[in-house]
Amino acid sequence: MSTISINGKTMNISSNANIQIVNGKVIIDNKNVEYTSNDNHVIELHILEGSVRNISSDSSINCSSDIAGNVTAGSSVKCKNIDGNVTAGSSVKCEVITGNVMAGGSVKTMR
Repeated sequence: MSTISINGKTMNISSNANIQIVNGKVIIDNKNVEYTSNDNHVIELHILEGSVRNISSDSSINCSSDIAGNVTAGSSVKCKNIDGNVTAGSSVKCEVITGNVMAGGSVKTMR
C-alpha cells in the first residue's frame, strides 16, 4: 500500500496504482477521485509513503518521491527516481531514470 495526498486529501492506494491527471480530473486505476480544488486550480499530488506504478498528466509533473514505473507529461517532469520510461513535452529533471527518456527540451539527471 501507498499513501498519497491530493490537494490535502490523504488516501491509501495500491502500490501498483496508475494515476492519471487529465483536464483537471484525477483518475486512479480507472476511477475518478473526488478532491477539493485550490484557488489556483493546480492539482497537488504528493506520495507520502510508498510508490506508484505509473503517473501521467496533460500538464507538468513534480514529484519528490520515487515512481516505480513510467511517467508521461504534456509539459515538464521533475521527480526523484523513476524506474521506467519518461516522456515529456518539454524538460526532464530527475535523480535516476532506469528507462528511456523522450523530451521536447532538455534532460538532466543527477547521479
